[in-house]
Amino acid sequence: MGNHNTGSAPPAMPDLPPMRVVNLTPHPVVVDGPEGRVTFPRSTSETRIVTTESGRAAIHTDHGAVETVTTELGTVDGLPDATPGTIYIVSLPVALAARRTDLVVPNGLKRDAAGAVVACDSLAFVGGTR
Repeated sequence: MGNHNTGSAPPAMPDLPPMRVVNLTPHPVVVDGPEGRVTFPRSTSETRIVTTESGRAAIHTDHGAVETVTTELGTVDGLPDATPGTIYIVSLPVALAARRTDLVVPNGLKRDAAGAVVACDSLAFVGGTR
């Protein structure tokens, strides 16, 4: 169940022109690829979902009082138009909201001893969008 890595090499890449990849996240994305580590630097622009907050209320928990809000998800801001031969690295919430076939997300996150993400093992097209 879930992600299974059989340890086998991915299928051979077809002889196609290279795909342009634009990273629209606020940090570099490092992928441990079949030919070694590939780093996609952060772009000068970021893509985010516009949100609106309402309905602030305090709730009492077994650890003390905390405030809650209702967040409405709006449009995706900063996402360029689709361009043939280009895919965009975005966050999972952006990919789910935009539902476009040219968006990928980091997949199979790898963490260091402190728990910080240092790389991923692939880029994923989100189910239902490809």
